Amino acid sequence: MEMRNDRDDPSTLMLLSCSHKRNQSNPKSIVDDSHLADGVLFEILVRLPVKSIIRFKVVSKRWLALISNPYFIRLCISHINALSSSPPSTLFFQYLYNFLGRIPPEEMAVHSTSDQPQFESRGFSFNFLPSEPQNPVKILASSNGLVLCRAASQMIYYVANPLTMQWVTLPRPTRSHRYVRIGFFCEPFPEEGTAIYKVVCVTESMGLSESLNLEIFSSETGEWSDLKVSCPGRVAMFKAYDRAVCYNGILHWMDTFRKIVAFDPNNSSGLCRIIELPEDRRNRNSYGCLGVCQGSLRYFDEAISIDTNGIPTLGVWVLKDYDKGEWCLEHKTILSEMVSQDDFLDESLYDFPRPLAFHPVDRDILYFGFPGRLVSYNIQSNILEEVCDFAYHKIRLCWYMVFPFELPPWPTPVPPPSWKVQVIESLSGKSSDKFPSGLSLSKGSSLRHGHAIFSPSGLDWNFNVCRVLKSVEIS
Repeated sequence: MEMRNDRDDPSTLMLLSCSHKRNQSNPKSIVDDSHLADGVLFEILVRLPVKSIIRFKVVSKRWLALISNPYFIRLCISHINALSSSPPSTLFFQYLYNFLGRIPPEEMAVHSTSDQPQFESRGFSFNFLPSEPQNPVKILASSNGLVLCRAASQMIYYVANPLTMQWVTLPRPTRSHRYVRIGFFCEPFPEEGTAIYKVVCVTESMGLSESLNLEIFSSETGEWSDLKVSCPGRVAMFKAYDRAVCYNGILHWMDTFRKIVAFDPNNSSGLCRIIELPEDRRNRNSYGCLGVCQGSLRYFDEAISIDTNGIPTLGVWVLKDYDKGEWCLEHKTILSEMVSQDDFLDESLYDFPRPLAFHPVDRDILYFGFPGRLVSYNIQSNILEEVCDFAYHKIRLCWYMVFPFELPPWPTPVPPPSWKVQVIESLSGKSSDKFPSGLSLSKGSSLRHGHAIFSPSGLDWNFNVCRVLKSVEIS
């Protein structure tokens, strides 16, 4: 899809010009659009980049109503899908440790592999989330345009849309665990202007077990709940750092002994499923990566293979029959057949590069972690290419530090919380009584010392994290 700068779009220029013409009969009006019929505005707005459309919600109540109209949203989605066969995508990654241990917090920035305009640092970042120099935000998972984050040294979870900069702070989990495995699932309903999401925490177990202890947060109830899930066999979940792969609404974790544990957060049966890896990849001491690309659950790893006389090989599988757990080998390459114009990469091939991720939309592209570098590999051309060089960290990325991300055709909204939240004092110390509709105080509470902070769109609510003053309830 051809990408355009918002300011270069003729429709954007027309609307910006229009926005400077005040209605003489109504000085309070931001824009005089009385001469434009709804149908004309529809045809202009639908041709703009989505980010511009979202920004134009603040022009007037009329524009807000038009852009929020389900018909207009369907029209935009159809128009965007017709222009491009694949959505904009990127790979977020974040260094957390080096060979001496944890890296300095100021170096734990979130990086992106894409140079598409949607992911430019000024317009697409996580800087709007509450953070401190010694406690940066850490990405945990993404699903359908929303991202689950956490304060690096605290159990404070955020659900955010980095495009619209909407976000919400989740209530703290009822239990405190040092290590958990995280799963995140979001189901958007763009025409209704809302979404449903769930966060699943698998608490660490120190041995083999036929059950999992979960804590699940639901945006519908606004609460954490405990659930003990039975497994059809023994699993080991004591590897602390891992993230779930979400496929068709089902969360998938790799257990310590290379079995896939699948759990459906929307099924209250209290059961999970075990999916075995391809037969010749079971019980091997090698690095592997689970992911989703082009609507299929996939797996790739590098390992010593008997049929290649002990030479390391790369294998890529796709789960052809999900119900039966049947895998199909899609690609196999001897590592020595990979080529690069970088001598460092050629020399590092036999140092077992770590599988990191599948490309979000291109099934021919895989990502590896070399010492200090993020590298892409094209399975059709056998070419290795450096994506990013972080040699000063002297360590490879691990797959739990890398997060494939796709932008949906229409931004996934972050629904206002239905749970009790805390009104806190802003970092600037200023107070405000500008609370959005739907915000009500709990009995006996006061807003006198509280401050609500809005996102740049002027239409959303957010709460900064600082000193807790009062509790309010959003109804």
